[in-house]
Amino acid sequence: MVFEFPEWELFFEQVLFSTQGTEQEVVEYQFLASGMFTTCAIVKTKTERFFLKWHETGPENLLAKEAESLIFLADKGVLVPKVLGYGKVDQKEYLLLNYINAQTGNVPYLQLAVQLQAIHSIKHHQHGFRTDNYLWGIPQSNIWYDNGPLFFAEQRLLNLAGEAMLAEKLDLASFKRIEQCCLKIEELLPNEPAALLHGNMNTQHLMVQDSNLSIFLNPACYFGLREAEIAQMLLWGGFDTQFVFVYDAVDGAPKLEPHFDKRLKVYNLYPLLVMINQGMDNYTNALNNNLKTLGF
Repeated sequence: MVFEFPEWELFFEQVLFSTQGTEQEVVEYQFLASGMFTTCAIVKTKTERFFLKWHETGPENLLAKEAESLIFLADKGVLVPKVLGYGKVDQKEYLLLNYINAQTGNVPYLQLAVQLQAIHSIKHHQHGFRTDNYLWGIPQSNIWYDNGPLFFAEQRLLNLAGEAMLAEKLDLASFKRIEQCCLKIEELLPNEPAALLHGNMNTQHLMVQDSNLSIFLNPACYFGLREAEIAQMLLWGGFDTQFVFVYDAVDGAPKLEPHFDKRLKVYNLYPLLVMINQGMDNYTNALNNNLKTLGF
């Protein structure tokens, strides 16, 4: 659906001037399905199309952090939209990307598995990232650690569980159970080398071109345990367990450690805590059920 309101045209033209350095007339724009904080639109001038995201009420530097992840992935050879600019105009934080003529959904598992294994093959000597960022609007701490399971325990689980408890979104008993799980984290998770993770993988964050190559959207990058990424994809990313078999069957790529299925509930404590911190208390039962299954 195309909307025509002069105030939006002015905002779009201000963004284009800020990023392109020249005045450009917006001739058409179309609002798209948007995220929790952000609004998205395709903006068309006489010569070019752009993809624009912005927000007024989301966390500070939300889109700047997304831009950093996109630029980092692009520098590593990963297919992502090109960042054309980001900043603030008229109290709105924006991120301008090139327009890509591709579709979301219907991701071919084999090609995605090959591409994801290639991303995960990019290693770092520590777990973490050069900057903190956000997952679904919740701050994601990326302090560098030598030990992967300890990074996951302290910067993913205890960090968010503590925030949730202080905000009275999680009770003390549940926090204590998470704490007990974290004390045994090195027995529960393999200490694999730190792999580059997209960090926010689901079918809506992938676009597929005619060549069946996936373009990765909305990343929240860090170096961590690759199993954490796959577990999150299975929880509510739109993927089923068949993807695990395809990922594990990629020629020349390292296989997952045995019994990955038994570690899923550990990894998925993190995205559940993210949702609880967003105020979605209906996920508390799922969190406690995972902990109970794990023996905590």
